[in-house]
Amino acid sequence: MTLVGFELRRIIGRSGSFFGVMVVALGIAVLFAALGNASDQTADHWTSIIGTPLVFGATVVGALAGSYDVAQGTMRYLVLTGVPRWKLVAIRAPALVLAIAIIAIPALIVGIVATSSGPDSAGDIARGLVAGVFYAAVWGLVAMAIGTLLRSNGAGIAVALVLYLLSGGITLYVRAKVSETVGNYLLPDVVSVVAEFGHRPIDDRGGDGGPGFSTMPYGAAVAALVIWIIVIVGLAVARAERDEY
Repeated sequence: MTLVGFELRRIIGRSGSFFGVMVVALGIAVLFAALGNASDQTADHWTSIIGTPLVFGATVVGALAGSYDVAQGTMRYLVLTGVPRWKLVAIRAPALVLAIAIIAIPALIVGIVATSSGPDSAGDIARGLVAGVFYAAVWGLVAMAIGTLLRSNGAGIAVALVLYLLSGGITLYVRAKVSETVGNYLLPDVVSVVAEFGHRPIDDRGGDGGPGFSTMPYGAAVAALVIWIIVIVGLAVARAERDEY
């Protein structure tokens, strides 16, 4: 935990990205809460209001967490402390998740106040708000791995953003053209099912789910997400283990 705390302080110490994302997420939340009608203050709406700016912000914060030490030339000094390389990289994962959760707190407070006047139950509100943060945390880990692999702040951020923007379309294409089962197990769908606690949007035919929504069992989604996270963090660790500093 000492190392995780150390890494968390370093992420917060990159104040431009950390507090910049916090302010943007808070501003968007305040704007929606102020301009939206009471009927708009639903859990599903707030999943996007919280999640969208946080995902973009987590991409920046995560990519920097992965690439910053190498790009700035400080990784060699961290290695000289005697802490194993795999641990130096692995601790970034929990520290990054904690950092994203802290970034989200002001926007979450606005969301709680706004949705209290909406039509949803407390359980649905909690699900919606937590889902937005969960999306961002997982994508932050993806960005961290990309930053570690590319060893460049700018390239890591750019590639992670492009991958995020394309990931939904790629998933839909795979489900439609290759296999629905394969599409269900790609990361965007897995994260969606886990983050929403198995909640399924109702499509315009009155059915549960629809062509654009995953129908995979919740337990399978959780297991798949665990595997995805192990692979993502494992790639970052493998890169650090073989690099020369």
